[in-house]
Amino acid sequence: CGFTVVAAGSGCVMGCATPSSVMRCLGIPTRAVTNFNSGHDTDGNLIIDVFYDKTGQLLPRKSKDSVWNFHVWNECWMARRDLPAGYGGWQVLDATPQERSNGLYCCGPAPVTAIREGDVQHRYDAPFVFSMVNADRVAWLLSGTRKEKLHWDENSIGIHISTKDVGSQDRQDITSAYKHPEGSLEERRAFLKALTAWSRAGAEPETTRSPARSGAGAVAATTRSEAMSTALAEGGSPVALTEAQLSLQLQLVESAEIGQDLHLMLLARNLEAARKEVKLSRSTQPVLHDGTPRPPFWQDTHYLSLDPREEKRISWRIAYGQYGRHLGEDQQVQVIALAEENTSWQKMLAEKTVTLARPSLTLSVLAPVVVNQPFPLHVEFINPLPQPVDGCVLVVEGGGLVKGQASIELGSLQAQEKGGIKFQLTPYKSGPRQLHATLTSSLFPPIKGWKQLEVAPHPGGN
Repeated sequence: CGFTVVAAGSGCVMGCATPSSVMRCLGIPTRAVTNFNSGHDTDGNLIIDVFYDKTGQLLPRKSKDSVWNFHVWNECWMARRDLPAGYGGWQVLDATPQERSNGLYCCGPAPVTAIREGDVQHRYDAPFVFSMVNADRVAWLLSGTRKEKLHWDENSIGIHISTKDVGSQDRQDITSAYKHPEGSLEERRAFLKALTAWSRAGAEPETTRSPARSGAGAVAATTRSEAMSTALAEGGSPVALTEAQLSLQLQLVESAEIGQDLHLMLLARNLEAARKEVKLSRSTQPVLHDGTPRPPFWQDTHYLSLDPREEKRISWRIAYGQYGRHLGEDQQVQVIALAEENTSWQKMLAEKTVTLARPSLTLSVLAPVVVNQPFPLHVEFINPLPQPVDGCVLVVEGGGLVKGQASIELGSLQAQEKGGIKFQLTPYKSGPRQLHATLTSSLFPPIKGWKQLEVAPHPGGN
């Protein structure tokens, strides 16, 4: 039989599309799922380790763990008669797995119900799926060969887990299908259950230190699962650090948009009834979609005096001229503030990943859309940068609307110039269709827009 070669991209988004088509052709209900802040736990301990130096710089990986800005997989509806009752229904099937399973790059099917409850002993690859949505993230300070724990984050991995809503283009949040509310006792118990199941499977549990209960340095080495069991039984946190004497919080003062200055605010609060002198190291650097850091483009050291219970706000701007040339296509910046108190030497970390927003194209259809009849289309666009750009090209595509791609050369655009172009398309298939447009240039990342169209059949028949 014949076949047609089609152009396709790479990565998890395109990798998810193929199983969706194949499974649905086989009569298996399937949907695409997007997980934001997706954990990549390479050693199976349900912990994502990241490392900083004393200047606040996020260091290139000292472990193979990472956090991806998002990852996409499929859910397929299966009975799972190979498992105990209750584990049928939606199953995770990842066509672009990040690790090998029994020597092969494959992942799933893993029951979503098992992931939510921490029952990772059930097949297949449930521990890795659990880590993608509910691992803990631990930040460390590296100084030579010494490392010091800065922050233990139980809430940032696996957020806004989403699929497309049935019958519309809206996003449906399905986070609650994968885990209990973050920080709840049920969620921590599921984490402990998953960790215990992993430990019993033969992995070597990492040792940690339980929080000091009395006296300075009163710590006891124990396995992580034992520490968590004790803390949960006492109604506390299994990962409590030394009681904080200082609070740090990073905020965006204005929405972050490509071409605009980054306006940031740091809230520093003294939590004790004694004056404090604080050394504050700030750093800003690009990060890739897989969490890989690039060298900082801005760093600063600031000394701060805080009276008892005092809160201070420190505001600063980073001009586009400082950061623009350092950005990759992922358009992400990691902002870090590391504080050190000068008597206890206690350290506090605040961090924020900023994704710079891009403007979108505006597509306007100026006449009814009928199959085999030209219709006028108007596309509005803007150069978001404070400098001229060259080589601007508008690409339009859409199944049943455009055969292949239609490219229109726009040439140069002046700094922050707005423009528009009107042209015609002739649809060749009726029914619901999506029209996509992309504007590229020599400097700014691709700017996109889309519009849902209903193509009417030709009055005289098709």
